Amino acid sequence: LVDLECLNDLVAQYLPKLHKHIIRNIGGVSVVAVSWLMCLFINDLPWESTLCAIDLILAEGTRGILVIALSIFHACSDKILSETGDELMQLVKNELTENIDPLKLTKFIAHYESEISSTSISLLRAKHLPKFLQDNGDNEQETPANSVTTDSDASETTEKLSLIHI
Repeated sequence: LVDLECLNDLVAQYLPKLHKHIIRNIGGVSVVAVSWLMCLFINDLPWESTLCAIDLILAEGTRGILVIALSIFHACSDKILSETGDELMQLVKNELTENIDPLKLTKFIAHYESEISSTSISLLRAKHLPKFLQDNGDNEQETPANSVTTDSDASETTEKLSLIHI
């Protein structure tokens, strides 16, 4: 959940027109990306791109996941912007992989790898983590995620980031 919020922020920052279009037509980035992040892009990318994605995820972790997801949005932005309503929902749920050019995707991944630092991802996660912890504070079962208390200390928040990953 935290990483979906981070992805939403990245799409809003780097692809604002696309972000507004997705919000207006299907409700948000998470509608499209939740399966990507949960399944690490398996069955959502052409096979050769899936193998490269897994390699990047193993090397970079959350940063790799977010870079790939942002790159998919960018690589498919023209097609996404050309659809609305039910047609857009059909596209993003069932047909998006057919519209991904692996060479174009690789170009965008390389671009965003140089643009988005691990520090910027940590800061985004620190921004959204307290809300996630607060929303789950009603859970009576003690877990590492809800036993952590939040404060404004950045180093302590960074340590907490390692506790919650998609």
